[in-house]
Amino acid sequence: MRGAGLFAALLPLLAAWAGLAGAQDIEPFASFNQSPIIQIHGLPHLGEARVLGAGRSRYRLTADLASNYTADRIGDESVVFDGETQRDVFTVSHGLGHGLEAGIEIPRLRHSGGSLDGFISDWHRWIGTAKTANTPNVLNYRYERDGQTRVSLTNSTAGLGDVRLTGAWQWLGNAGANDTAVALRALVKLPTGDSNALLGSGATDR
Repeated sequence: MRGAGLFAALLPLLAAWAGLAGAQDIEPFASFNQSPIIQIHGLPHLGEARVLGAGRSRYRLTADLASNYTADRIGDESVVFDGETQRDVFTVSHGLGHGLEAGIEIPRLRHSGGSLDGFISDWHRWIGTAKTANTPNVLNYRYERDGQTRVSLTNSTAGLGDVRLTGAWQWLGNAGANDTAVALRALVKLPTGDSNALLGSGATDR
């Protein structure tokens, strides 16, 4: 009876929350693969299905924090990723009218030994699962192929990443409407980050 009474008391709040959520468009998380040697390339993240209306702007600040640990060897390739990568991105988008939108993404990256290893180890111990041993809070990003070291990062780095220029066209639907919408999106990634510090890829991607 106590549980039923609590549910009855919360029911109006749940209904109000559901109505509010249903009145707004659901937007995908602006994130993608955060592997230290993948996120520096021009991989797109999911964008909104509806472009901004003419004269409207959107400002967004997103933060991703990834704790990496993997060690493997296949054939003549070997990889060790032991560290933490933080990616903060400031994004500005603007509606140009006629179903068009333009924007810019300015990222700041930081690779370090981090501070999450102790928490992650405690979590695995608490849920009773084994975790591969690593060196706590130490940065070691290394990739070797054909006996040559292609990537080696053991000192913390931070700085500007590769800036992205974005564009979108409303293929189906209209801005501000509630009908089905599909937007076609594209980006150009500029080599503004230091590739030697794994802050960028050193090349332009489209």
